[in-house]
Amino acid sequence: MAYEVRTPPIYEFGPFRLDAGRHILRKDGKRVRLSRRPMEVLLVLVERAREVVTTSELMYEVWGDTAVVKNNVTQQIHVLRNELDETPETNKYIETVPRDGYKFVAKVKTVPTPNRGPNVEGARDIAGVRAGGKDGDSIVLLCDGDPSCRFAGYRNPRR
Repeated sequence: MAYEVRTPPIYEFGPFRLDAGRHILRKDGKRVRLSRRPMEVLLVLVERAREVVTTSELMYEVWGDTAVVKNNVTQQIHVLRNELDETPETNKYIETVPRDGYKFVAKVKTVPTPNRGPNVEGARDIAGVRAGGKDGDSIVLLCDGDPSCRFAGYRNPRR
């Protein structure tokens, strides 16, 4: 039995390239520094491009069961708009849908990504190691008995 490790996609929109697995945003090849929450908000919006994502959905997807107020989402959207070079007059990427939520309106292209991990024959000789992160996020490594481990993917249980 063969197991194929799936890697999170890479998205392209305008001059931006978003690596969902590594949580890296680049503009024209240069890294754009985003803290964790704005990055998570961006990922949710890009993954659901052209759909209205309600404020409640964003709160759940990004903060989980943590109690937050809607103003937190508004603040993260403001940060994103600044980093995406949006002005109050233009909504090239994020549109506010009054009394409902937000919509990522730019055309998004999903770039095929090669597997970063191995194709594994049989699971008996493989030990899966999960390095836990904040809020239940984890990085999965595959270790096959020797000291070398391979990246197998990023997992966020809320998605």
